[in-house]
Amino acid sequence: MNKTYLGLGSNVGDSLLIVKNGISTIDSNRSCTVTGRSSFYETTPYGNLNLSNFINCVIEVETEFESLELFDYTKALENELGRKQREHWGPREVDIDILLFNQDVINSGKLTVPHSDLINRDFVLIPLLEINDALIHPVSKKLLRDYLNTNMENHILKKLK
Repeated sequence: MNKTYLGLGSNVGDSLLIVKNGISTIDSNRSCTVTGRSSFYETTPYGNLNLSNFINCVIEVETEFESLELFDYTKALENELGRKQREHWGPREVDIDILLFNQDVINSGKLTVPHSDLINRDFVLIPLLEINDALIHPVSKKLLRDYLNTNMENHILKKLK
C-alpha cells in the first residue's frame, strides 16, 4: 500500500461542494482509502491574481495505485468532476495535485513529486501539516514545518469548518 497526499482546489461553481465530491469519489474508489483530511481553506489565487478565491484542502490517501496510475486517475477524475481546459493559471472547477507519494522523488515528463511548489504555497503546506506535522521533504530531508518560517506569501484568507 502506498501513502500519498493530494491537494484539492476549486474556484469555479460551488467550490466547496466540488472539492467534497472529489474527496468522496476518491474514497469510494476500490484502490484508494482517504485516511485523513485537513480543514477547508478559502485562499487567494496563486499565479494569476485576477481570479476568484479558491477553496483548498489536503487529503491523506492509502492507495494501491502506483504514482503514474494515481496521476492518470486524478486527471480523469478532474474531467469527471467538470474541469474544463483553460489557460495555465486559469480558473478551475477542480484541481487535484499529488503533493507527496511515499517518500519517493519522481521527475518524469508527466509527474514531479514532491510537488514542485509544495514549500512555496501556504495553502498547501499548512493543510498538509494539519494532517501530519512530522512529514519530511523527500529531497531536502528537512521537516516540512521548517519551511513555514520562510518568506512565504500568505494566500490563506480563512479556515472553514
